[in-house]
Amino acid sequence: MTPQRTLRIALFTGLGYGLLNGLAAVYNGSLWFATVCCYYLLLSLTRLLLLQQKPGAVRQCGWLLLLITAVIGGMSLYALWLERAAAYPGHLIYGAAAYTFYAITMASVQLIRWHRKRQAFWWAAKVISLTGALVSLFFLENALLAAFGSGEAWQRPMQLATAGGVFLFSAAMAIWMIVKKDAV
Repeated sequence: MTPQRTLRIALFTGLGYGLLNGLAAVYNGSLWFATVCCYYLLLSLTRLLLLQQKPGAVRQCGWLLLLITAVIGGMSLYALWLERAAAYPGHLIYGAAAYTFYAITMASVQLIRWHRKRQAFWWAAKVISLTGALVSLFFLENALLAAFGSGEAWQRPMQLATAGGVFLFSAAMAIWMIVKKDAV
């Protein structure tokens, strides 16, 4: 499978998952699901920008990734600080888990398959996939602890540590995409 095709599949999968969260936001009146929806729609926009391979696309994706990282970081801290993690209704948590495992698998496959491609475009595609997978993992952690956790003392520090790690990685990768000299 070509890198472009993989990027297209990730684009449409992310759009679908974003729209699913949008429906959950409307149905449940949830700001958390609305934010998750916006995150995946904007992440899909970064993939669309990369597919066009226009000059400056990597930098544009970096700025966009930095913006959505800041928004998700703020929303995550808000949800964690107020202990208002999103509880997924019904079987939607299984869909979230399936998407998360799909995202992690595809990001890992990209890292292994295209590790020798040195062009900024392919590195940006890998960064976006890996960042999206890590954010999905953080969202899933919150959802699982909200659904099945018992509110034990270790849960909140673990969630804050995960959020901090994902936020720092995402911000660092976005900045790398912005300052990369040979960016497409």
